[in-house]
Parts: sequence; structure tokens; C-alpha cells
Amino acid sequence: MREGRWEVVGGMWVETDLNLPSGESLLRQLVQGQRSFTEWFGLTCNGAFLPDDFGYPGSLPQIVSHAGCQWFFTQKLSWNETNKFPHHTFWWEGIDGTKVFTHFSPVDTYNALLTPSQLRFAEHNYQDHVGSSHSLVLYGHGDGGGGPTQTMIDRGRLAADLNGVPRVTFGTVSGFFADSQEEYGTTAPTWVGEMYFEKHRGTYSTQVGTKQGNRSSERLLHELELWSALAGVRPTGIDELWQRVLTQQFHDIIPGSSIAWVHDDAEAEHAAIAGEIESLLVRIIPVATGETHIANPAPVPLCGVVDVDAVPMWVEALPFGAAIPSTTLPVEVPAVSVVNHDDTITLTNDTLTVVVHPDGTIGTISNGARNLLPDGQRAQFVLKQDTPAEYDAWDIDMTDANAPAIPLRAIAPPVVVESSPLRVIVECALETEASRFTVRYTLRAGASQLDVSIDADWHEQEQRLQWVLPTDMRSLTAACGTQFGHVMRARHSNTSWDIARFEVCAHRYVAISEPTFGAALMADGPRGYDIRGDALRLTVLRSPRFPDPQADLGQQHLEWAVLLTSGDPLANNIEHTAALMAHPVRIFDGAPRLSPTHISLDVPGAMISAIKPADDGSDDVIVRVWETRGGRTHGSLQIAGNSATLCDALETPSEHQLLPNGDDSFAITLQPFQIATLRITPK
Repeated sequence: MREGRWEVVGGMWVETDLNLPSGESLLRQLVQGQRSFTEWFGLTCNGAFLPDDFGYPGSLPQIVSHAGCQWFFTQKLSWNETNKFPHHTFWWEGIDGTKVFTHFSPVDTYNALLTPSQLRFAEHNYQDHVGSSHSLVLYGHGDGGGGPTQTMIDRGRLAADLNGVPRVTFGTVSGFFADSQEEYGTTAPTWVGEMYFEKHRGTYSTQVGTKQGNRSSERLLHELELWSALAGVRPTGIDELWQRVLTQQFHDIIPGSSIAWVHDDAEAEHAAIAGEIESLLVRIIPVATGETHIANPAPVPLCGVVDVDAVPMWVEALPFGAAIPSTTLPVEVPAVSVVNHDDTITLTNDTLTVVVHPDGTIGTISNGARNLLPDGQRAQFVLKQDTPAEYDAWDIDMTDANAPAIPLRAIAPPVVVESSPLRVIVECALETEASRFTVRYTLRAGASQLDVSIDADWHEQEQRLQWVLPTDMRSLTAACGTQFGHVMRARHSNTSWDIARFEVCAHRYVAISEPTFGAALMADGPRGYDIRGDALRLTVLRSPRFPDPQADLGQQHLEWAVLLTSGDPLANNIEHTAALMAHPVRIFDGAPRLSPTHISLDVPGAMISAIKPADDGSDDVIVRVWETRGGRTHGSLQIAGNSATLCDALETPSEHQLLPNGDDSFAITLQPFQIATLRITPK
């Protein structure tokens, strides 16, 4: 390393998947990676080096910049099936406006052999000859190991000055980016927003157990950091816990594209992590004898019905606070009721009305003024063929996405399995020749959403289970949640770029709206969706045969919800609902001794992403906030502290401090989709 024969690149703990980890996880990939490089080699990386990822979210430029990365490299979009990406060297601008200098290798591989034909192809393929005179070639036997051979090195040396072949020089990645930006940075084109990968769309949904284990680990780490920070402690081993979770986010583990042994190992690791975190939380949060309490780890107030040991109870809890639940509804909250009429079951809570038909489909989801579903159409489960031509676990092909669907129908009329003023649950059973499903539709008092769950005994082969939600709305775009923001995607097929997005990844929600009516499919983490046309389709389960012939077969449990709003969901607290789904309550058999420290964010459209002890072991507390709606905003952060200093993801303070806004309050201004990490020095 000191001799300059090896170069440290990457910036992250592993070459992570970019679609599926949460925004916090992507930041921690960089934090743990950069800190480790500093510890091992005495340096940090100045760029993000991710040659083999399956898509690039629109928030990534800001995320990598927040951890000190100034450039970005990949080559995977050369695999696009429909559209050729128009640039190889360019500025990539994220949804918040952050730009990083970006290069795609025009040799279209990270396993180049440095043959003359490959080098000539790279020169011919390069899209940016007008202002840039050189490109980067990754050579060697990669993607499994082996590295460069002497023959490859000799070829490169010969190509330093060989007639008919582009000139080759050996150097560093960082050196290439420095030279390229100096030459082309002022005139290079700009690509704005996400870089959608037109392949490997099945990775949003394959290997449900691995994905659910990751989401559980992310949720528990959020809680561990939150309750630890409020208690004024930093648990030993928290970095190691993060590193173990981040390892399982490798770009062929969490996508579900590995052999069975890998996923068995990942799921066992997630279970072990969960047990260790729960043990730590027992020590961090002492519990005194008393009534059952509910703790709210979400950054938003909780006011609604929660499940306490299978009993519905009403609870009102502040963000990061605790409360005693009640089996009695407040007098101002209408009860849920259920009526059986003409073989249909009607649920209502004065906010929503839902009608379940005898065949298990839903014919009405209404807010009283308007039914979301078109006349004669039903929300229902369907099966589709799923026979990718090339990569089973990785891909969903356009032919299969457009193939006719087989609707599933209940084998017996649905039944009401629970009915109380707080909650009504309707259950129905579906089946195929190979699989059995128990579906539950739940309506809670005071809720604007219908909760859906499925318990599947899944034994299909090369089939895909979808839940289809027809919508009687004119909405040409859908807001699709992503890490620290959302992107707008077309629901039509005007261009080849639109056509290629027949299955997309979204975090938290996909939402559509008219001026006075909106709807969203909600989930607690990333899922695969088909948002085309006048329906929203959720991929529930897949059954690929390679590389794991048993992928997802057996018992599976999944949950999601349908939310109705009065207008655009983005302006009607959809992120509030998403936060409560992402961070479910913690139940205590007694009174938890939580810190009386009060932390709240009074900034319209902004939300707290993390509260954690500072990594340097000081008494400082880190609070990370982000703007959720895509607009400028300002307000105040209430927290006990002498000072609040803006810092980067590595928690290195800047020179900018927030202005005090009264006792224990600091003024804060955020730009659209801005991530702000604040270091709070206690009194």
C-alpha cells in the first residue's frame, strides 16, 4: 500500500446492494467502510466504487457525498435490455441537487482481458469523445477471484504504443477521476435522478426471509441506538452488530440471488443479531412493576390501535415516548363496525368503508366521498408465469410481466374472525393445486388504511403471486419512495425508458393522486411493484428455480396496506404513516424507565431518521433529519444541548452551528430532500 502498488477503493463496508437497504444502512455502509479504511490503512476513499449493482437510487449522490465521496463508478447499466445509457462520463445529480462526477467503463465489463478487440470496442463504444479523451478499464478475472494475469499485464504494456489500438496506461482509479474531471468537468453532461437498471427486477422480491431479516435488523438497530442515546450510553459491540448486518446487504445476498446455503446463513445471522439486540435492550431499558406500557420508537406521534398480545388496544404516545394502552376507544373516535349483507361483508370506521365479496376479492375501498376501485373491478390476488430467459432469481422478463394473469378465488365465503369497536378482521382462504393461502383484511378504529396480510404455504414453480389494486383515478405518474426521498415514475409507455420500468423497487409506498383524492400501497420496507396503467400491483412471492430451487417455498407471512388521503399523499402525511409501519411499537410488561429527555422536530415536512450516541464515545448525541416532500422548509429542533453543529455522516463537525432558538431549541433550515446530520453537545 505504501509503495502505491495497491489502491484502496470502494468507500463502503461491502459492495452493497443499493435498492434494498434503508437510507440509514447505506450511510452506515460508508461510515463503517471509511472508518475501517482509516484504521487499517490510514486513509479514506474519495469515491464510491460499485461496479456490479442492480440499480442506482436518485438519493445516492447525496448519500455518498455525505460520507466524503466526490466521484462514483459503475458499469452495470451496460447490461440494460432496452435502452443504452447515453453517457459514460458525466455529472450525476441526485433528487436533492447534489452532484458527483461519474464514470461508466465503456469496455462494458469489470472482467476485461485487455485484448486488442476489447480495447477497440471500448474506444468505439465511448459516448463522450467530444470533451473526454480517456476512459477506465477494469481488468482481471473478477466476480469470483483470480485477478490479473501476466498475459493481461503484458497486453496492456504492449498497447501503450501499438498501431490500431487505443493507448493504454496503468494508473489509479482516483488518478483517473482527477484527470478526467480536470479535462471534462466543466462541460460534461448531467444526468438527473435515479439510474434505473433494466434487468434483475426480480431481486426486489426473491428470498423473502433474507429481506425480512434485514428489515428486522435495521429496525432493531434503530431502536438500540435510540434508547441508548436517550439513556446516555453507547453499548459495547454496536459497531460489530452494524458490520454483521451490513455484510448481509452484499449485492448477491440481500437481492436473493445466491445459493441456498448463503440465504440459510444470512437468515440465521439475522436471527442471532435480533437475539443479541433484544438482550442489550433489556439492560438499557429497566422495567418496573406496573401496567403494560407501549413504547413508540417512531419519529412521529402514535395515536391509534395497536396489537398487544393479539388484543387490540388504543394508545397515544409521543415520538420516542411511552404510554399505557387502553381497551376503550376515546369518545371522539368512531368504532369499527361490520355488516353481512347479500353474501358481502362491509367494514367501516367512518373514515374508510371496505366491502369484501364472497370470492375473497374487494369491491369497495371508499373514504365516503369516493370509491378507489372502478365499477366492476376488484382488488385481488393473481398468479402470473415467471420464467426468465436468463437469470431465474434475478430477473422478471417483460413477456411474463405482460402475460395474462390467473385470478385466485376464495374456496369458501370469507368470515369475520374478530369484531370489536377497535378492530375488525375478515379472513378468507385461497388455494391452487400446490399452494394454500390465508388472507386477512383488517380495519382499525381511526385509521385511514386497510391492512392486508397473507400467510402462504407456497409451493409453486416459476410462478409469481401479485396483489392487484385497480384504481379509478387519472394519475399519469406515481410517487415511489426511495431512501431519504421519493422519485416520480411514469405509469404510461410513451418512451422506451417508460416501457422498461415494468417492475420497480420502492421503499415504504407507491402513491398516486388527483387534486382532492389520493391512494397508496404501503409496506414496511422495499418491495417490487408494477405501477403501469390504472392499477397498482404488488409482487408478493416468486418461485425461481436457480440458483436455489427451494427459494421462498414453504411458509411465508407478508403484510401491506392501502391508504386513502384527501389529495396528494405526499402532502397528507404519508411519511408519517410510513414511519409508524417501519417502526412498530415495543411492548413492556410493566413501566419502562425511559429517559425524560425530550427530543422533537418542529419542521414541516421533515423527519428524524436516527438518534444515536456519537461514535467517538463522547457524551454527544447525533440526530439525523431529512426533508421528505421535496421542498424548502424551516423550523426548530427541541433537544437539551449547549450546541448543535452540522457534521457529515462520519460525524466530523463542520464550522456551521445551528442558532439557538430559545431554551433547548435550535433553528434549522432544510433544502429539498436534504439530509442533515447534527452533533448535539450536552449541557
